[in-house]
Amino acid sequence: MEFMKGVNLRYLPPPVASLYLEDQNLLHSIGSAIVFDLMINNWDRFPLHNIYKVGNPKNLIFQRLDMIELHLIDHIVTPIGNTGLADNYFRQLKMIRNMDDTAKLQLVRPIKEFVMNYSYHEMLDEHLMIIVEGMYETIEVISSPEGQIFMENLFDSMDERVKKSVKSEIDTKYINFIKKAYRCFVDE
Repeated sequence: MEFMKGVNLRYLPPPVASLYLEDQNLLHSIGSAIVFDLMINNWDRFPLHNIYKVGNPKNLIFQRLDMIELHLIDHIVTPIGNTGLADNYFRQLKMIRNMDDTAKLQLVRPIKEFVMNYSYHEMLDEHLMIIVEGMYETIEVISSPEGQIFMENLFDSMDERVKKSVKSEIDTKYINFIKKAYRCFVDE
């Protein structure tokens, strides 16, 4: 595995945490990362109300070059095998698209405690709302006609790759899960 220079949330010193975790671009990136994690059911990066109970600060690497950057590491697609649980998960994803501002804030509120526990930085509701904006801007992008074309091309290339795979049954299960999660954000 390639080494990534940076610091994870657990070791971000308080003054630096304040600088980083109040950066609007970084907060938007966190929102985009949450949408990505929801699409692949990567449950161990950010805690989300009624969806993911825990977060893992080691899966967030912060880097400051010309600007503050967030890098996501250690992600995995986690399909849900139980049909009832999977249906419930997809129902929750569909609800996210149409939440009012109060529900959106409630969804990301566990991030506030998560950040405080690991960096001692107190996030304000206005910071959480920037994360929410990042989430919904990402959903708009992937739902746009151009975004849908991009995602369909991506899925086609993944399907082609699976045809050549030794583990095609497992890979197909993963891809189908991502496709279904994606459709939850796109379909009205």
